[in-house]
Amino acid sequence: MKKTVIILIFLTFCMVSCDKEVYKKDNFYKKYYRLGLWVNSPMGDTLQFVDDNTLIRKGRPFKHQEYLYRIEDEYLYLTTPNSSHETKHQISIVDKDKVKLSNMYMSVGFHGNSGVFTKVLR
Repeated sequence: MKKTVIILIFLTFCMVSCDKEVYKKDNFYKKYYRLGLWVNSPMGDTLQFVDDNTLIRKGRPFKHQEYLYRIEDEYLYLTTPNSSHETKHQISIVDKDKVKLSNMYMSVGFHGNSGVFTKVLR
């Protein structure tokens, strides 16, 4: 009887721990999770990660702009095809379905230029 109770407690603990690990791993840094549409509703802006290196940005003031992207450490680098100019955007907050990217918008004075993007889950 004691063995059965101990085994049930152990299995329950393992199942709960596994769920937490999956939650921590599924975020913007994982390629398979990053693919899809991320929206910044207040700014009317979207980032659509098409594959491992292609991103389409739509919204104000971007009508439809295609970028090549890469992620290194805590930075997202963007460049337009056939260009050598690259922009650098710090990834400052990563939650399961949210990411905060710096330097995403033009700003004047003390206004922030970061954007919080939320993944559109399907």
